[in-house]
Formats: sequence, structure tokens, C-alpha cells
Amino acid sequence: MEVISYNSPRCCHLKRRLLVKNSSTTQKVKIPFCRKHRILCTKVHYSSGSQGLSNKDNPLLKNFSKGKGSRPFNAHEEFKNVESKISSGNYDGYVIGREDEVGSMSETEESVTKVLIPGLPDESNGENAAPISSCFWEWKPKLNVHYEKAGCENVNSPPLLFLPGFGVGSFHYEKQLKDLGRDYRVWAIDFLGQGMSLPIEDPTSPSKEEGISEGKDLVWGFGDKTEPWASNLVYSMDLWRDQVRYFVEEVIGEPVYIVGNSLGGFVALYFAACYPHLVKGVTLLNATPFWGFLPNQIKSPRLARIFSWSGTFPLPENVRKLTEFVWQKISDPESIADILRQVYADHSTNVDNVFSRILETTQHPAAAASFASIMFAPQGELSFREALSRCRMNNVPICLMYGKEDPWVKPVWGLQVKKQVPEAPYYEISPAGHCPHDEVPEVVNYLLRGWIKNLESQGSVALPLLDDDHMESIQNSIAKDLEFVREGSSKSVVVRFFGSKFSLWNRIGSYFKSRFGNSKLPVMAEAVLSSLLQVIFEKSCSEIFETCLLFRGTEKEMRKLQGVLSTIRAVLEDAEDRQVMDRAVKNWLIKLKDVAYDADDLLDEYMIEASRRRLESRDDINPSGCMLNEVKYFFSQPNPILFRHQMAKKLENIAERLNAVAEESCMTMEVSKRLSVPSGTRHLSMFYADKKIPRGSWNICKLRSFLVLSGQRKTVKLSRKLVSSFKSLRTLDISNTGIKRLSRSIGLMIHLRYLDLSSTLIKFLPNIICNLLNLQSLSLMHCTRLEKLPRNMRKLINLRHLNIYGCLLLKKFPIGIGDLQSLKTLPVFIVGKEAPCSIAELQNLDLHGELEIRNLENASYAKCAKSIARRANLQEKWNLQSLKLCWENADEVHVKENIEHVIEGLQPSSELKRLEIRNYVGSKFPSWLMNPNPWLTNLVELSLIKCQRCVQLPLLQKLPALEILTIDEMEAAMYFYNDPPEGNAGGYGFMSLKTLSIHNMDNLLGWRTTEQGKLTFPRLDKLVIDWCPTLADLPDLPCVTSMKLQDCSIGLLRKVASITSLSQLTISGFSELPQGVLKSNPSMLSLEIRDCPELESFSNELQTLTSLQSLSISNCPKLESLQELGGLSSLESLWLDRCNGLVSMRGGTFLNSLRHVSFSDCENLAALPEAMKYLTCLQTLNIFSCPTLETLPEWVGNLVGLREMELCYCENLLSLPESMQRLTNLQFLLIRGCPYLEVSCKKDLGEDWHKIRHIPFIKINGPYIQALPDQMMRLLTTTFRSVKHPTPNPNSLKPPSSLPSASKPIAKSKLKSSWSVYLILSTNHPIKTYVGVTTDFSRRLKQHNGELKGGAKASRAGRPWICACIIRGFNDRSEACEFESKWKRFSRKMPRKRKNDDLTKEVDDGSLTLLQHRQTALNRVKGSFDCGHLEIDWQLNTS
Repeated sequence: MEVISYNSPRCCHLKRRLLVKNSSTTQKVKIPFCRKHRILCTKVHYSSGSQGLSNKDNPLLKNFSKGKGSRPFNAHEEFKNVESKISSGNYDGYVIGREDEVGSMSETEESVTKVLIPGLPDESNGENAAPISSCFWEWKPKLNVHYEKAGCENVNSPPLLFLPGFGVGSFHYEKQLKDLGRDYRVWAIDFLGQGMSLPIEDPTSPSKEEGISEGKDLVWGFGDKTEPWASNLVYSMDLWRDQVRYFVEEVIGEPVYIVGNSLGGFVALYFAACYPHLVKGVTLLNATPFWGFLPNQIKSPRLARIFSWSGTFPLPENVRKLTEFVWQKISDPESIADILRQVYADHSTNVDNVFSRILETTQHPAAAASFASIMFAPQGELSFREALSRCRMNNVPICLMYGKEDPWVKPVWGLQVKKQVPEAPYYEISPAGHCPHDEVPEVVNYLLRGWIKNLESQGSVALPLLDDDHMESIQNSIAKDLEFVREGSSKSVVVRFFGSKFSLWNRIGSYFKSRFGNSKLPVMAEAVLSSLLQVIFEKSCSEIFETCLLFRGTEKEMRKLQGVLSTIRAVLEDAEDRQVMDRAVKNWLIKLKDVAYDADDLLDEYMIEASRRRLESRDDINPSGCMLNEVKYFFSQPNPILFRHQMAKKLENIAERLNAVAEESCMTMEVSKRLSVPSGTRHLSMFYADKKIPRGSWNICKLRSFLVLSGQRKTVKLSRKLVSSFKSLRTLDISNTGIKRLSRSIGLMIHLRYLDLSSTLIKFLPNIICNLLNLQSLSLMHCTRLEKLPRNMRKLINLRHLNIYGCLLLKKFPIGIGDLQSLKTLPVFIVGKEAPCSIAELQNLDLHGELEIRNLENASYAKCAKSIARRANLQEKWNLQSLKLCWENADEVHVKENIEHVIEGLQPSSELKRLEIRNYVGSKFPSWLMNPNPWLTNLVELSLIKCQRCVQLPLLQKLPALEILTIDEMEAAMYFYNDPPEGNAGGYGFMSLKTLSIHNMDNLLGWRTTEQGKLTFPRLDKLVIDWCPTLADLPDLPCVTSMKLQDCSIGLLRKVASITSLSQLTISGFSELPQGVLKSNPSMLSLEIRDCPELESFSNELQTLTSLQSLSISNCPKLESLQELGGLSSLESLWLDRCNGLVSMRGGTFLNSLRHVSFSDCENLAALPEAMKYLTCLQTLNIFSCPTLETLPEWVGNLVGLREMELCYCENLLSLPESMQRLTNLQFLLIRGCPYLEVSCKKDLGEDWHKIRHIPFIKINGPYIQALPDQMMRLLTTTFRSVKHPTPNPNSLKPPSSLPSASKPIAKSKLKSSWSVYLILSTNHPIKTYVGVTTDFSRRLKQHNGELKGGAKASRAGRPWICACIIRGFNDRSEACEFESKWKRFSRKMPRKRKNDDLTKEVDDGSLTLLQHRQTALNRVKGSFDCGHLEIDWQLNTS
């Protein structure tokens, strides 16, 4: 048997191609006439509901049925291993007899039109592929989005964004980046939860379990408690849609052509439907038409309430077990290989890179939990069909490209999309599977280029495959053979184009009309259509099954039913014709009709139930009313879960019956073509730890991208010869290298597009850099020594991105910055005093993202300050999302006189999302802020900081979208809300406000100026009030869950008793704790009490907090006992810090949930509380700076669940108990600053070593004295936060120098050591400092600032962090850690000056006070520590 494909051009000639099984060659043949055997000619077109052809009244085909040699249709026994093309709906062709039994079928044979298209760039022949850059973009805390980009130099070309399918990432579009990047600007991203966009930290606290299963890798997301940053994290369609939106807005900065494969296609369509203004066009590559099994909470809130878990973290216990089983199966390399074999039509395709990248992703600790979250995430707000309809309504151009041999998303789905959007061009590619962009990238790239050119030219350029001779085919269809060269040999792929009025039956009708005339058509049409199966098939493909939740869980059965129906329809016409003469066929039709009627009834049940539920969900009326009715509803017949379960069985039964009927008439054949994939790159990354990069002899003149990775910021010079060799370079990244000066040879890199000098020590940039006219991106982030920019920067006419964030010494911009018309990103603009450097430079700049305008006091020097400010044209900058207006020194008289005119002229656009005003000294806010409607209707976040002369706050209730409000140091303001005059009321209230922070408002008396009742915040979730001593009342807070009160009046604290919705409460700076504050919130989960010097007890209020999970008590020196802990049955974590009077703790037998206990700086704690011996579930025990503690009790051995123990700076702790040997679950022990234990626990020699030798990981003063193999070490670090992977140093496991056995002299050790202690300062509010230890400060600083992944702990809110002081010369890590601990301890114990001190008022951000505080603490450390060999380098002035 052979399979011959069928194509019909507009001239109605028959084209055919002979494809032999297991053959990679293709040849044209003539089909001889034969009257012995029968030919069944069939082509199924689902979207039109049409069927195949019969031979009724067709003498040519009718004669084939005569004779004795007629062959049966059932070929399953002969081709068991061949995929059924007909039954899957993918096959488009004839099934005929053997070659020697057929004759000529047509006398008007026409050869298939061939089109030669370009191949992929062949670098072996000198063709240049676009360089690919791998980048990370921090979108949300701990969630960095990985993306790859190419073609940044094509500034005038349209941008393209590729979205990957499920389980893959941006690497799947490598061939598009290299090829299309030569003509366009191309980006490809990894969805959050996939690829390299997995979280950088565990979204949950450490789990009770070691991992998914014993012996397997430890994983993230299986903990017991969600981390705050992951509280609402669900890897859903809505999250990916928002990810794409912000990526387009903040990274790309303009509307894009978006291309998506599989899941990425659905996300692309969903994104375009929600944000059509950001999309220029959408291309779907085998897009999946559905995603998500659980109902959307907004679309179907009642159904959503049935499911208790919808993809959040942590995973429930039952889901963990399911994930364990499923993940072990699908993450197996063999399973991954099997899946790839399914989705790639040609198994000869090289998928090694795809396989290795997928396997690498599965080994990430967050992969398993992310997979579970994706699988259980709710659906999006729009179904595929709804998104498609909305795109069509908004005139979003759509292009469809589908691989014909896709076993998952069969072409029937593409044809359904085509039917809904007839004007969309549809290209069917064969042979190609689920990923045509990777199997035949030459074809996909060629079609994409042509489609984009057609849109960009507004139709003047024809669509791909069409020309003047085929314009009629735009309405119908054509097929062409696309040929291209790959690896030196010619390859070809058949691409069929379907036009806007394409109909299979029109093509067949025109063919037979030309052959037999009009008289035969009515009879043929009557025989072809079977109305019953037509109705059934249309019902099974109905939109209601795609959008209704009743369909979820029965997809497999429904797809099977559709496949069997399509098979039966393909042969039904012939059977209906034969039933008159053949009784066996008549019986076959009777069986078929019986099953068909049952199927029709079953689908009717589906549609009726789906319609009923749609009406109920529209009304959103809960029929239950009480829990009893909810339970009855759940187990009743209409319940969706029970309904789906019953219907799935019925569907399966119907499909099996139909399949049994269909097997009597099926014949299949598989056809394939071998493909190969080229590779190559011109990107070079090099690591050097020397002080100079060598010249080298390697050929680099053709490099497009060069990245320098240097160790410990030592690279200080790039040789002139090396720089001058980069003749073709487009991207140069020498950030964080310690380079102090750039060679003038950089001016020779005339092709350079991207230059990154971030975190270097450069003071000046050579003016010759302005000769780089192609430069598009210049990054100078955190160049803390940079003093000025090149004077001729206005020559960089193609510059799009200039980032000077963190350049604190830069005081002015060069003249002409406003001439850079292409500039899109400018995070910081510094206003100069001279007219050429004024704020008017911003007038013609179309800026995107965020903008901070500094030194606004200089704008007040102008005579017409208001008109000069208006020339900044901020009101017309629609793409600006965030704006900061900052004054540095506004105390001069002329500044105060004109400052209100300046800010009046800086009115932003109505699209602004975030606004911050800092150090404003005007007496009133501008009119556009005082009455913000309609100017700031989209404002989401507002910060007013140090606006000390403003008496009245703006009318904040008129900001309808405001969610976050921060007010700090508005000392003149007396009321939060100023009631408008009678008759002038209005506004939206505070309907959207979720977070409110009020700091340092000494004179704040109340919430509103009149006595009209309490102010209400209906949606406020978090409230922070810090240093408001005169405020004595709280507003109405019906929904607040988190509250922090610090240094306020005791009367304000008493008002907390009237709030009953709190789950998190922080109290700080109060002399006492009034009664009733805690009793009113029995559902509280977290309680923190700090700096309450007179607190002696909790008056039996703690025991009412039966749901409390976390308790922290700090600096309460008079607190003697915790007798009420026995009532805290849910308590999991307990932190006690600087509670010097604490001597006892009771209730240990009832603390069954307690997992973590920490004692810190409890100077009078001579022994652990006796109640702790009952804490058998305790996992972590930390004891820091308890000098009177001499020994641990023997009952420590009762803590059998203990896994981590840290003993630090307990100078008098003499020994460990013998019962330590019973702690068999203890995995990690840290001893630091305990001199007696350092000697007694010395490995193999100490008297206590036998007590701890069973512990796998032991650290004493820095280095590990016992550790598992390296691979197990990495495993442990994913679970135990205290464990750090040791530096690969041969001396790391040797005893520290503080031990008596240390043999190496200090001088020699000092030469090999590079440990340092550093102090960093935040440059963003709130101003903070941080002390740490490291061997590579430059890398650690990048980690603090989020530029690199890692374990740096500085707050994200303070970024960017800068170096204030660094101390070098420590002998080893032990010495550095001891110094760090003492510096921190002295800093905590020293009294701090309040922010309203005179000294702090002179400094704009309080950084000087913090640095002086740290310096004073450092001086005390010097008195107790030998610092003679240390080098202390203060990089910021503290005087």
C-alpha cells in the first residue's frame, strides 16, 4: 500500500506525491488505471464539518469496486506500530491499493510548485548569526525572570517576543534568536516556575521531611509554612500573563510581535486579549487550546470554593504524596526522552540540547513543587475561545502555523481557530510535529518574516507563499514545496496555506464540477453528509465544552471520541452507498447508528448541565447558606466532581463502542523525513583572577559578545591590544572587574551596541566613547567613584538605555542629554544650575519605566521656574510608570520661594503608577496632587517623605487605584484626612488602599479634622505607625491583618483591643503592655514584642492565643518567666533576645508543635528551662551570647527530633552532655566563640568528640571539621539555611589557628587568607546598614543588590547597597566571624539617637547617624580585639 497526498489548486488539477513507508525520499508518480481494486478517496475538514468522498455516480471510482480482488479496509494487524493518520484527524490524502494494481488517474498532471527559501546562518561558511545574551530581570522579590535576547542593534526594526511551551524555556528558540536576531530585536523568556525562572529561595520554611522520598534530592516548596514573599505565589495563566505584560512594559518598552508555542501560544493569546495596546500581532505555533483544571476564582467563585487548594505554597500533605509519585516518573531521563520522541515528528532531529536543558531544570530544588503548582493552578479568566474573540474584536492580527504531525495539538484545533478568525493566515507544515520552530526553523522563520513584512507594509507586501498569480488563493488555499539548504544538502517541506474563505468542500465541489458537471453534485452532496454524526461531532467540538468546567477531567475521553468520529465519518459516505448491495455493510451502519444515538444523548446531557451551571455562576448566588447545605450540595447529583466522574465513564464506554465499529474499516500508513539541526555561537565569557587580562594569541576579531568574569574584583586593566582587536563586537560586559580606567581604544568598537561598566572603579569615561554612534545601552550602575560623564554624550544618537543608578558622586549631566531622541530608559536625571543642564532637557525624551529627578532645588534658580519645569513635559510621558521628585538642599531662601512653582510644573501623566516626593519644603502640595482626580486616576503607590512644611495632606480619598501609601516625617501635618467643606464632598474613599505606613509624625493629632465619625479603610490589610506620640486613636479597620506600632502613645496601643482580625502584630517601644490587647485576637498567628523595658508578665493573655505560630520577645529585661506558654498549642517558633531577667519557662509538655527555639543575649540564663525537655519535636536550637551558661543538661538527649544546633559566643560553656549521642537526627552542629568547646570538641582528640562524631556536619569557628562528600553537601544546603558550602580550599578542613594544635604561623596564614568584614549602606528608604563576612566582596555586593543569585541577606527594600567600610587582613574565617559578631553585638547594645535629633535633621536621609553609630561600635570592638594586623578602610565620610 502507498499513501498519496492530495492537493487541489485553483485550476482544479490534481497534484499528488507518492510517500512510501520508511522512505525518506519523495517522487512523483502517475497512477495507472485499474478496475480490480477499489480506491477510497477521503479528506476530513473538521472546521467546516464536511466529510469525505464516495464514488456514487462516479464512473472512474465506481469501476474499481468490481472484481474479486477487492481488499478489506482493516489494516491494524499489518501496521500495529504505525500511527493512524486518519483516526487522528491529521492525515490528508488517499489510501489506495498496491502500486501494480492501479492505473493512471489523471491526464492533466501538474508538478508541485517549489520555492527556495534561506536556511539558517551557516557560520562555517562565514555567515554571521546574531549573538545571544542571557539575562535576568527581577520582577518580584525572589523571583528573577530569565530571558535571552538578540538583535539589540536593530533599533529601527520591530521587536519580537517568543513564549515557550510547558517544560521548556527560552533555549527552545535558539534558532529563532540566531536567525531572526539578524533583522529584528528578539527576546525569549522563561515563564516563572519553568526553565531558569525558578525561585532563588525556598518559598516555604524547612519541612519536617528530608525531601520527596528517602534517598532523593531535597526539594523546595514542601515545607510547613509559606515565606512572606511567596504568600500569593501560584504559577498560573494569570501570573504568566502579568509577567509578559511587565516584561513588555519595563524591559522591551514598546508593543511587540508575540509568538507562542503550545502553552506559550495560549499565554500569548491571553496576553493580547487583555492588553491589545501592547501587541502588534500574535503568531500561534501549535497553541494548546486549554490549560488549567481548577475553576477560576473570579469567573466561577462558587465552584472555586469546592477546591481547598489551588497551587499555593506549601503543598498539602496529600498533594506532596501525589507529586512524589508523579515527579519521579516524569523527571526520569527515559520519560523525558519518550516525550520528546512523541512531539518531534522526525526522530532524527537532534534534541540533545533540549533534552539536557529540560533535565537540568528537573534537578532544581524548586522544580517538583513548581510542577505541582502549575498542575493545580486555576484557569485564567478567559478561555482560549474568549481570548480569541476579544483579540478579533480589538483587531489584533493573528497568524496560525501548525505542524501537521503533532500528536497532541492536532491540526483540527488550528482549523477551529481558523474558523473563528477566518481572516487569519493558516499555514499547515508537513512533516512537523508539536514544535515546528525547532524541527523546521527555516520554514517558521521564513513565514514569520513574510507575515511581519506584510503587516509593517500595511498589506503592500504579499503574505508568504502568495504572489500576483495566487491572489485568488488568498480566499481559498494553495500548497507549495519549500526547499532550503541545511548542512550542505537540500531539504524540502510541504506548506499548505488556507485563505479567508477556505472550505474543503468548495475545493472538492469545484473539482467534481470540472470533471462531471453540475448535474452530479446534488446527488453526491446528499450521499456525503450524514447529519447525525455531523451534529455529534459539532457538539463534541462545541465552545461550551472548551469553556465549561464540566469538561475538565474528561478531556482524554472527549478527544478519543472525536478521533473515532472523524475516522467513521471518513468512510461513512462509502458505506452508505454500499449498503444497498452489501448486507454486511448495512449491519455495520445499524450498529453505528445505535451507538451514535447514545452518543448524541450523552452530549446533550453535557450541554444542558453546562448551560445550567453557566446561569448559576453568572448570578453567583450560593445556594447553600450554611455548612450543612454545602455538604449536601457537594455530594448531590449536580456536583461537578461527581458529574464529571459519571460522565467520564459514559464517554469512555461510547468511545469504545464506536471504536469497535470503526476498526472494521480503517487503514493507516506512517510517513517521515529526516531532519538535522546546525549549531554555533559567537559569545565568549572568560574568567580571570589576575590583575590584567592577557593579550593572548587567539582570534577574537569576529566576536560579537565578550563577558569578563573576574575573581575578587582584581582585574584592573584591559590591554590596549585586546580592546583594539574587538572589531566586530556588539556587546562588552566588564562589570564588577575593578577596572579604574578605560583604554581610548574602545573608540574603535564602532559596532558596539551594549556596554556594561557597572560596579567598577572608573572615575571618568574617555570622551572618545562618544564616537560609538551605534551604542544603544550604557550601564554605569553602582560606579560609586564616577564623577562625570563624557561632555559629548549628545552624539550618541542611538542610545536607548542609560543607567547611572547608584553613582553617588555624579552631580550633573553633560549638556545636550535632551538631544538623545532614542533614549527610553533613564532611571536618574540630575538637574544642573546652568540653563543647558536644566530640567527642560527632558522635554523631548520619551522615557519608559521609572525616573528619579534629583537636585530639583537647582530648578528654582531660574526666573520663570514654573514654565521651565513645565518644559520637562512630564504630563505627556505616557510610558512613565514611576516618578521620584527629590530635593537635596532646599534650605536657601530663593529655593523655598520658587519650590511650589517648580513642583506645580512637574505634573505627571495620568498613566503613572508610583509617585514619591522627598525633601519637599513647600508649604502646600501642587494642585494636581491636592485634588488628584482626574490627573492621577491610575496611581497605585504614593510616598511623601520629609515634606516637613506641608500642613495638609492631599485629598487621598480621590485616588481610586491607590493601594500603598507611605508618609514619613511630615512634622507640620496634624490630621491625616482633611474633611472638605460642606457641599464639596466627593471622591472614592479609601476603597483600594491595602498598605498604610506612617512614620515620624510628631504632631499628628487624629485621623480627620471634624467629628463626623471614624475614618474607615474597608480594604486595608497592613498598618504601620512609627513614632507618632500624639496620636491616640485608630480608624475603623474591618479587614486589617497585619499591624506594627512603634514608639507611640500607650492610648493608641489600647485601641488595638477593639480590632479582632489581626493575624500579625508587632509592638515596640512601649513601657508596658495594657490588658486586653492580646485577648481580642485569638486567631493571631505571629506576635513580636520589642523594647518594652517595664514589661514583667503578660497577665495570662498569651494563653488565649491558641493559634499563635510565631512568638518573638526582644529587649524586655524585666520579663522573668514565661508561664503561659503551655496554652500555645500551635506555637512553632520562639525567639528570645536580650531578656536578661528570664529565668524560667513552663508548659513544655503542651508545646507539641514547637520546632524552632532561639536564645540570644540572655545574660542571666544559667541553664536551659526545664520545660524544654518535653519538646521532642524540636528541630532547631540556637543559643547566642549567653555568658552565664556553663553546661547543657543531660535531658538534651530527649530532644530526639533535633536537626540543627548552634552554640555561639557562650564563653563559659564548658562541655557537652553525654546524651548528645542519642540525638541521632542531628545533622548540623555549629560552635563559634566558645573557647572551651573548641578544644574539647577537637576532631579525634577532644574529650567530647565521641559525643558528636555521629553528626554529619560539624562547624567550629568557620571551617567544617567534619562534612559529607561534596555532592551531599550541596544537598544539605538546600534544606539547612545555616549550612554554607565550603570554599574549595585545601586548608579549609584544617584546624583553625585559635586551637592549640595550629601549626602554621599567622604571617603565612595571612598571605593565603582573603577574609574580610564589610559594612554596607542602603541608598533607598528605609536607610539601613548591614555587616557581613566574605571572601569576595564584589560578588557579595551584587548578591545584596539582586544582580546575582546567592545567600546575601540584606533587605531588598534598601537597594542599591553601597560599601561604607571594609576591613581586611583577617587570619582565617574564624577570626573574621568573631570580629563581625562583636561589631554587631556592640551596635545592638549601644543606644541610638532618634531621628528627630538635631544632627539627623541636618542630614537628609539619616545615613550619617547610622554610620557614626557603627563607627562608635567599631571603636569599642578595637578595645577588645587585636586589630594591629587589620586594614580598616572607610569609603564613606562619617564626619
